[in-house]
Amino acid sequence: MADFGLQGTPGGAGRTPEWVDRMRRVLEPLPPVFSTVWLSDHLQQDGEPWPEGWTRLAYLAALDLTVSLHASLERGLRCGVWLMVVFPTLHLSYGIGYLSGLLNCFVLRRRQSSRSVTLRISR
Repeated sequence: MADFGLQGTPGGAGRTPEWVDRMRRVLEPLPPVFSTVWLSDHLQQDGEPWPEGWTRLAYLAALDLTVSLHASLERGLRCGVWLMVVFPTLHLSYGIGYLSGLLNCFVLRRRQSSRSVTLRISR
């Protein structure tokens, strides 16, 4: 597997570098912010034929296509096609799940059920 520079030592053990932690803190709120803006644009369309949310979605689709094309040139067509599916799915589900968690915790004041089931790892 390729080394992406995220491991603290060549063997993979150790702490991640500080710049990676800073980058994660900066990038973490972006999917929920995007999901909020995109969903709110679609909820307040006001009869516009091409609401602003669709423009954002078209921009992100073009960005997704560009990144996937670049990956397919370096790693093969199969990788590029999968990335076209995985990127939007990952970011939208992360953003909506994050917002759902905030809503449940801070607005609806729901707590995790004490009857929740913990599944064991099969290994």
